Amino acid sequence: MDKLKSEAKGLSIGRDKEYRPIIEQLYAGLPAELRDSPVGKEIEDYLFPVKKYHVGDVLPDYMYVDRLGGVRHLSEFRGKRVLVDFWSMGCMPCIQSIPVLQKIYDECGDEISIISISLDTDSLWERARKEHPVSWTEWRDPSGNAGSIRSFDSRGIPTFVLVSPEGIIMDVIEGLNEEKLNGLRKKISSK
Repeated sequence: MDKLKSEAKGLSIGRDKEYRPIIEQLYAGLPAELRDSPVGKEIEDYLFPVKKYHVGDVLPDYMYVDRLGGVRHLSEFRGKRVLVDFWSMGCMPCIQSIPVLQKIYDECGDEISIISISLDTDSLWERARKEHPVSWTEWRDPSGNAGSIRSFDSRGIPTFVLVSPEGIIMDVIEGLNEEKLNGLRKKISSK
């Protein structure tokens, strides 16, 4: 797997392009459990990079899961302004952002919906929900770090995406930046 990962990474930076069909064939021949592993997802990222979305683009309708395992989509909130929060239990800035999000929710809950998207495994997400309960919608990306978070030029989490009622990306904030998050709160509550 490490050799395949190295070769796929090389392709992603333009090296050995003539070997792409062979490397893709090797990847396609991997058993599903290897393709779905963290290294397998990393290889997939190198071979098939996702389209990046920026402010002004329409946000794709990704698939998430709710607490009961039901399939959920951001399109369920079409017509409402949404703040999407990508986070993980092991990310201290993510946990530290909860009070800031709570303040936004308390002050602007009628004007915006907050959806926290966990990148954790199901069991870790369950633990996080017990240790750090929130008042707003919580879903999980079953693909974790290899999922929808890859659509942004984010270098890490937390990442916050403000989406218009029409589904257009209005802002992307990387990291715990209270000033920017409070700026969003002021923008939202002044509408």
